[in-house]
Amino acid sequence: MMAISVEVFDSRLNQLGEGPTSSGAGNNDVAWVDIYGRVVRSKNLITGKIGEYKTAEVTGCWQDLNPIC
Repeated sequence: MMAISVEVFDSRLNQLGEGPTSSGAGNNDVAWVDIYGRVVRSKNLITGKIGEYKTAEVTGCWQDLNPIC
């Protein structure tokens, strides 16, 4: 039987986190939308730097024109 290891990626709570994307050098900047929480969140996999952008309305998708990590 194979053992599976699980690691918490980000401790911030999401009401409904969806649509993860990656960008930047080595695809190390990861971002996703908390649809009902009305926020776009991000985290850099190397530095651990986090970012958030609050939205005025429920957001189902977004386009990264300016990376926030």
